[in-house]
Amino acid sequence: MSPRHRKLLPWIALCVIYVVWGSTYMAIRIVVREVPPMAAASLRFLAAGLVMGLLALRVDRKAVRPTRRQLLDYAVIGAFALSVHGAVRGTMDVDAVVFTSTRRLANLSTAFDRAGFLTELRRGDPDDPILAMLVLRDAYENRVELLGGLRGMDPEVFSRTIEVQLMGVNLRIVGREDFIAMKCFAGGPQDIVDARSAYKGAQGPVDLDLLRTVTRRFGRDAADNLERVLAG
Repeated sequence: MSPRHRKLLPWIALCVIYVVWGSTYMAIRIVVREVPPMAAASLRFLAAGLVMGLLALRVDRKAVRPTRRQLLDYAVIGAFALSVHGAVRGTMDVDAVVFTSTRRLANLSTAFDRAGFLTELRRGDPDDPILAMLVLRDAYENRVELLGGLRGMDPEVFSRTIEVQLMGVNLRIVGREDFIAMKCFAGGPQDIVDARSAYKGAQGPVDLDLLRTVTRRFGRDAADNLERVLAG
């Protein structure tokens, strides 16, 4: 994009905010008549994220685009996944766990770095619960964290993902049971709140046998946290 066109972007952005933000309240009033509030909010955030991603690819054609050979098994986790499971909270980044090696994450880091992204590859210690993590940032401070696996994680987690299709793009969201197990493994106060929200907000039955099995893989502390979540 030429410098002249880039100068117009802030003004275009202001016009979009004026129209989109100004019409939000009317849209919410209409949507809540037909769709439950939590589901409506979840779809809203998912749609916004997809639109921003597609715009970023359209504006900056130099953005890295992995080939089929480079594609990874992944599952979106964190607050973004929580919104799909019925509870919405604010977040400053998007997290995903990927099925890959530290070496392959290093290769991805190099590719993203050449494409203009700010990258930071963190390698976990032998006792670190996260084996490796690639942090990506763009010029607008958008942030994505790619976790190269979790110690004790069930490899079948990627076969249990939920596909959410928006605008022809399939996003793989971690399944509810695996999401709760990961939050119990993380064990922080907000993680326990997220796990409890996902459990209580379940629209259908939760597979408790699967939930306990995948949580026990993370260790005794995670299993104890789960029982506290189930107890309410």
